[in-house]
Amino acid sequence: MKHFYTFALLAAAALPALAAADGAPAGVTKVKFAHDYDGAPTLKVSFNAPDETAGGGELSSIASIRVLRGETEVKTFDAPAPGASLSFTDNCPERGGYTYTFIAANAEGDGEEVSEYAWAGVDYAAVPGNVKLREGDTPGTVVISWDAPATYQEGSPINPALVKYEILAADGQTSLAAGIEGTSYTLTVCDPAERALCNYFVFSSTERGVDYSRYSMTPLLAAGAAYQLPYSETFAGGEASTVCGGLNDFLRGTWSVAGTSDTPAATPFDNDGGMAVWKQRKAGNETHWYSGKVAMGGSDAGSFTFRYYAVEGSTTQLTPFIYCEGEMAYQQPFTLGDAGATGWQTLTVPFSGYSGKSVQCGVKVVASDKKTKTLLDCIDITAADTQRGLRISALNVPARVNAGEIVPIEISLMNADAENSYSGYVTIQTGGNLFSDNVPFTVAAGEVFTCRKEVRATSADGDSMAVRVAVTAEGLDEPLEESCTVAIMRRGYPQPSDVKLNEQWNLTWTAPDYTGVSRSEAVTDDVEGYEPFAIDQAGRWKFVDVDLV
Repeated sequence: MKHFYTFALLAAAALPALAAADGAPAGVTKVKFAHDYDGAPTLKVSFNAPDETAGGGELSSIASIRVLRGETEVKTFDAPAPGASLSFTDNCPERGGYTYTFIAANAEGDGEEVSEYAWAGVDYAAVPGNVKLREGDTPGTVVISWDAPATYQEGSPINPALVKYEILAADGQTSLAAGIEGTSYTLTVCDPAERALCNYFVFSSTERGVDYSRYSMTPLLAAGAAYQLPYSETFAGGEASTVCGGLNDFLRGTWSVAGTSDTPAATPFDNDGGMAVWKQRKAGNETHWYSGKVAMGGSDAGSFTFRYYAVEGSTTQLTPFIYCEGEMAYQQPFTLGDAGATGWQTLTVPFSGYSGKSVQCGVKVVASDKKTKTLLDCIDITAADTQRGLRISALNVPARVNAGEIVPIEISLMNADAENSYSGYVTIQTGGNLFSDNVPFTVAAGEVFTCRKEVRATSADGDSMAVRVAVTAEGLDEPLEESCTVAIMRRGYPQPSDVKLNEQWNLTWTAPDYTGVSRSEAVTDDVEGYEPFAIDQAGRWKFVDVDLV
């Protein structure tokens, strides 16, 4: 968000005001300035007379209260009652900013001075209301609309014709349009065949300017091409596979995709290395997470299913919603502690009335404390009564191993059905050779099954090992299959051969032949600006610019 600073310049010869005597009046209170509806340089000034002395005692009487605009005395109230509500109208000579000084006096002398700054003319307006964001008639274009403010910031009515508007991008810095005279604006975000997320800040602008500390923010809209049903986002590998996300605000908190969480201590629901995590800045902060844009087609009704991590006793509130054509339909809210336990929970939200439209589903979060993060995983949007079935949610193997080392293989199956359970077998193959028996499994509705096997990388595998997984189960039309490759790193020099161990425990071998083995020349480099590289047998280097340490 843009930041602005005010600097006061003081004359070198200026002297501080003399302290009021203890028996003199304290300062006036509740100073307010009401502006003219049509922006004339006329101010209605109101305040309360002091009801105590500068020393904190009861004030019995006031001789007068003088009001100055700059150095010009514009009003004097004679003998007002202590604590009385007073007001007057000041017709300023021209539009602009003025400093008003209020001085009450009694027999003990002048009391404490109170100075307040006011703008005569068209002051800052209140923020635009009812801000909406929807996609235009052409995919990839968006329409931002809002209601004109009815008042100035201080609350008095303003003529809407005096207000213009400015739109900033999501970074809070880039001005996309200024001096807008209507209450809507159209932007092009992406080509119709592309996908993009967008949200904006909308500000009121007047003769005085723009107060960038006060704004209205649009929801987060997925524009462009829509995903077809069924929609799924699991954050596998620590990345989102679809165009989706949450509203980030440096004042409230940020969303990220992570493989682990510390508070609460958790890993992803489906063991695939990724989940959405929101870290708030303080209690009371709120945010929204949105799915990608999903076309409902001919399906009038659908289901929105997501997993959240329950925290016993937490009152952080989650509210599912359906976002369509600029309208937000919030569902029944609940808290992270409602499950009565800690751990991953599944929630399915039915919705209807969206045939032929595109929707985004998501969750609004209001944090109850500063530490407890909100975790979401495995987002599914389907047509009503559609079962997502069984799927391989993760095949976790190391990217590379040294020849002769053990390769740990971990497979996770997720049952995305709301009702049906699955039973069957997991078959694991490496290099085309079956190395283990079929692993039996049973996984209930909404649950995850994980199995682990180990195999040694041998010289027979060559430079890489292919890992293939096949899952068969009753209810599957065809096996589920997944595959990956593990790189096998080998030493770059000859190896001993004919290694033997006899009955007397004598170990013998044939020495390697070094004939023809070339030696690399030594290279010295200061690595300034050097591209990162890897040494196969020594792990990965990490470069640090020691000039900056």
